[in-house]
Amino acid sequence: MHRLLAVSILLLALGCIAHAADANAPSEKVMQHLGAATVKMILAAEKGEVFRVGNLEYEKAGTLETLGGRLIQGTGIVMSKDFLERLKATLLAENTYFKSDSKGTVTGVGYRLTLPSGVVEISCCLKKGNVWIVTKNAEGTVLTKGDRRGFRDDTSSPMRILAAEALPEDADVQKCKPK
Repeated sequence: MHRLLAVSILLLALGCIAHAADANAPSEKVMQHLGAATVKMILAAEKGEVFRVGNLEYEKAGTLETLGGRLIQGTGIVMSKDFLERLKATLLAENTYFKSDSKGTVTGVGYRLTLPSGVVEISCCLKKGNVWIVTKNAEGTVLTKGDRRGFRDDTSSPMRILAAEALPEDADVQKCKPK
């Protein structure tokens, strides 16, 4: 009787672990949109930082410190494990992409996800809803980069919610927080 109970508990625990691992699995549409390498790196990220970022600086990227193609404006804040997991889930969710967006940056926030094999840099404009992602290997070589469209028309976007949580003292970011 005790063995049966122990086996049942073990199977239930294994099922919960498998379900949790699948919880962040992106749809096929997101997988194609971001690319397998970027998705794999997002899922494997072990730590992260959040930054305020400014305008896109394609030409100056080699001379000024940038994150996801945008100029960094300040010091990064280390993410908690919980925040990192929520950001990863948001980055792999369809509702983060595929809506209208526009170019440029008014209120920019950037995220750097770090893992032993490289880094994923994500920047977005909270007002215009665009998302720019750069994936680099451990040596800093760019593997993928580009505009991933965005969430402009989604006023309750999780990207806006996370940014407001991460930067509570930033008045411009707080103006973009969903009501």
